[in-house]
Amino acid sequence: MKYCEIPSDLQQEILYHSPIGIYTIDKHGKVDSFNPKMMELAGVSDLSQVIGLNTLTSPSYKKAGLVKFFKEGLKGKPFFADSIEYYSYTTGKRSVRTYHGVPLKNSKGRCERLLLLVQDVTDKEQIMEDLRMSEENYRTLYDLANDGIIKFDEQFRFVSMNKKAVQITGYIDKEIKGKNILEMGIIAPSSLSMVAKELKAGLKSRVNTPFEFEIIKKDGRKIWVELSCAPISIKNKVVGVVSIVRDCSVRKELSKMRAEFISIASHQLQTPLSAIKLSSELFINGYLGKLNKEQSKYIKHIDQSSKRAITLVNNLLKSSQIEQGRIKFAKKPVALQKLIAEIIKEEHFVIDEKDIQIVMENKVDKTPLVNIDPAMIRIVIQNIISNAIKYNKLHGKIIITSETSQRNVIFAFEDTGVGIPDDQQKRVFTEFFRAENVLSLSTVGTGLGLSIAKQIVELSGGDMWLDSIEGKGTKIYISIPKLKKIK
Repeated sequence: MKYCEIPSDLQQEILYHSPIGIYTIDKHGKVDSFNPKMMELAGVSDLSQVIGLNTLTSPSYKKAGLVKFFKEGLKGKPFFADSIEYYSYTTGKRSVRTYHGVPLKNSKGRCERLLLLVQDVTDKEQIMEDLRMSEENYRTLYDLANDGIIKFDEQFRFVSMNKKAVQITGYIDKEIKGKNILEMGIIAPSSLSMVAKELKAGLKSRVNTPFEFEIIKKDGRKIWVELSCAPISIKNKVVGVVSIVRDCSVRKELSKMRAEFISIASHQLQTPLSAIKLSSELFINGYLGKLNKEQSKYIKHIDQSSKRAITLVNNLLKSSQIEQGRIKFAKKPVALQKLIAEIIKEEHFVIDEKDIQIVMENKVDKTPLVNIDPAMIRIVIQNIISNAIKYNKLHGKIIITSETSQRNVIFAFEDTGVGIPDDQQKRVFTEFFRAENVLSLSTVGTGLGLSIAKQIVELSGGDMWLDSIEGKGTKIYISIPKLKKIK
């Protein structure tokens, strides 16, 4: 093979401007040439500091383990030494280098010099070390996490899972690696379609909300788990799904026991409370004789208290039934605007009493029908409007707006009331919650209304959320699926 001969003056230019440190040692190991880059690497400013240095006896070269490579090179054997830790003999500074040795032979094939090409890879080595440490830290956190972590590829095949996930499922990594979670029988048949839907949503670059389902462990036992998914992306391409899994069996069992207790207690309380209410009404209506002013006052108080207690019991029962899945939703086309108008008419006495202005604003010419159980959505609207009246100020305002998205109809109910403190807004939809700033007001409530309302909306395929500023008011949104047109 023929090579183009490089003129000597061009060779000098290449050596002088090379970004690689280049130097040569004679057959005795003494330095006899050094290019500028090598002077920079060595930390010297004058050639006299390095020319004539014996690399075979130098402490710096010995400590770096380079002498054995140089001796091999001077015997005519090329070499490459990677990740050499070198301490400069002039500055003592540490660096990590690569050395490439090329024997320069005479016409008789004997090595007269060794050409050395040197690169400083300290920064690269540090990056690699940082990467190794990062991977080790990640692996430690991955394995010690209190939650199960499972990675799936884009075909929903197991890629890996941490120790907690092994504990939850009963399977070890190698037993299920490469198997499709939807096909291997680990998911209870009743939950299969829901899990498939959520995993597919995870591939569409959407972080989903946690959902619960049953799995079948390796030993055959069924347990409830909570799963949330997020996409894994590389260069903006989704290549899989990472899932956080928790064993929620104990919580599910406690929730079931609680719901059953509430259901039994509510049924047991309904009869005596109804009897108290009926008796008080008989007294109030004069069927059991005429009452004096003092007696009438106390009987009315008993009547009002029994009504509040019955409302509480009914709400507890409704919440329990929803939680246990015992309420069947009979969905049908509903005109929400018409329903809202009916409820406002029903509440006109308290609206007039507080002199509240009702404003209806439609952002579309005609609000589409929604597909929902009319009795259930009535409970939702009643709760929202009742709260907007109850916690509003005198001469306040309630603004009701409607708009549509691609799939849903969105209604917003804005009041000019007391609002909800920032630090308490996340708890608004939890059972028995009442904001601290309304406890001092002369209003009554169970703290169950909005919790029940949100459950109904979500079970109907919609969503419910709020914005609120303490002292200025609250705006509650409900988003309900439109009625699908039959083609």
